[in-house]
Amino acid sequence: MAGKLNKISVSGGPVVPLVGEAGRFFSSAVWAEDGSIVWGHAIQGGMQRLPATGEPSRLAEFKIDELVHTPAQALPGGKVALFHVFKQPMPNPDTSTIETISFADGARKIVRTGGVSPRYLPSGHLIYVNKGTLFAIAFDLKTLATRGNAVPILNDIAFQAQTNETNLSLANNGALVYRKGGAFSPYSLSTIEWIDATGKRTPVVATPGVYGSLSLSPDGQRLALTRRESGGDHVWIYDLRREQWTKLTLTAGDYLRILWSPDSRYVLYGGAAGIFWTPADDARPQPMIPGKTSVAVPGSFTSDGRRLAYVESTLEKSGETRKTFTVPMEGATGHLKVGIPEPFFSSQSGGRSLRFSADGRWLAYVSNESGRDEVSVRPFPPPASGPGRRTPISNNGGIDPVWSRNRRELLYRSGDAIMAVKYAVLGDNFIAERPRVRVQKLGGSAWDVAPDGRILVATPVEAPQPAPEHTVVFLQNFFDEVRRRAPVER
Repeated sequence: MAGKLNKISVSGGPVVPLVGEAGRFFSSAVWAEDGSIVWGHAIQGGMQRLPATGEPSRLAEFKIDELVHTPAQALPGGKVALFHVFKQPMPNPDTSTIETISFADGARKIVRTGGVSPRYLPSGHLIYVNKGTLFAIAFDLKTLATRGNAVPILNDIAFQAQTNETNLSLANNGALVYRKGGAFSPYSLSTIEWIDATGKRTPVVATPGVYGSLSLSPDGQRLALTRRESGGDHVWIYDLRREQWTKLTLTAGDYLRILWSPDSRYVLYGGAAGIFWTPADDARPQPMIPGKTSVAVPGSFTSDGRRLAYVESTLEKSGETRKTFTVPMEGATGHLKVGIPEPFFSSQSGGRSLRFSADGRWLAYVSNESGRDEVSVRPFPPPASGPGRRTPISNNGGIDPVWSRNRRELLYRSGDAIMAVKYAVLGDNFIAERPRVRVQKLGGSAWDVAPDGRILVATPVEAPQPAPEHTVVFLQNFFDEVRRRAPVER
């Protein structure tokens, strides 16, 4: 779901929409003295600025090695913003940069390397956080440069273990509020289980881990999945018969979808850097479709492997736009190569989770044209007049469509349930029956269907680490303490 940027008076009243869709990976927004708002975007789009009156405009584009722009503060004077940048392939506080950017011409300047959540203090200091420690260093507003050495001020700030991001806020009267604690993670540990037709669960991978994007090979013998490690996600293969693991990625990343080739020989995965492919038995990733300024995610192959459907999500002036493509496969034996992409349809509300039917005549997908995510089907190839008639499948919310491999059914997830819809094809008409419950309680978000109809799911388990301390600290006269600990030389 894309994040929407709104405002509301602190005294109450109606919500005022500002930007229809700030983007699926919206990071944060800050006010400037002139009434303008700057917001950032993770993975795509860089930063944008919305003036007090007028339309939003692009303030900063991503450089080739950048992953996230997070605005932190508009500096006094209302002409420059302070922000931090995470580098590819995954957020790392040691390689992140703290920078300034000019509203007038978009000129950027690196102020500090290492750290997040920067703020300027009226005491003449820049503060920032690295792995739970808050540092202060003298900062000149005129030259936008630091002076001297950084001094640790606090060492008990809670931070997100994967990104190092924190929860803190400053008031002009010198007060600081922050969340106390150590490292915490938003990712739950899971085990992987089978669910059969009776609802019985059987362990597949009993060792807890942060698993996602489950994808069973078409022959049902192997499982491709993401497994989060220190530094980010990696794509792994788990051989179900031999209980053996094989890592397919050489670097960590934010991999949003994994797809097998129909012959079970190759694995595709996609995200901010584009779509890659690799042999399923060896880590030899090769680029297939570049990401550039968009997030590219593989959707589905036709059963003969001759065509691939995929989605590109791009943040444009009007919001996030998803463009759906199909592309012929032109690779020789032992190599996957794409031809010229052909647009299927473009929308700000749909075109996710693309899945070809077994006969290649229909394409299931997710859209939120009705205001919530629903599963629909369109004919393939589309008629010359457009993308073809849309047939609604879900009726109470739906995501993650999967065609059953052994019967004429289309499955999808609705809340925590797996729904099944029987269908028939009469000529050029796709006729769907009413959805019925296949699994009442899935218990996880990552799942897939085996050729024999069993469902594979990553089921969350209780995390072994203690829950983070939920203590909020309020410090008065914080600016005075910074002046005392890190004197500014005049």
